[in-house]
Amino acid sequence: MDELWEAVSWAQLGYHAKPIGLLNAFGFYDALLAFNHHMTEVGFVRPAHQGILMAETELDLLLTRMRAHEPITPIIRMDPDTL
Repeated sequence: MDELWEAVSWAQLGYHAKPIGLLNAFGFYDALLAFNHHMTEVGFVRPAHQGILMAETELDLLLTRMRAHEPITPIIRMDPDTL
């Protein structure tokens, strides 16, 4: 989980613009996705960043969404070469 949230937060900060996807087979990540939605509802995650974490129950659908990924506008623009 640490690496998942790190990838999400790095997208928010502009360290990368890659899609982040979860294959939610058999509803395994339902509670995690509900928590992610709750964080947006209470203001912890900006609404524009809610869609950073993509989830689908079918691999083909997830890969299609990831291919169509449009990077979000990050909170700040970080230069990855300075990391």
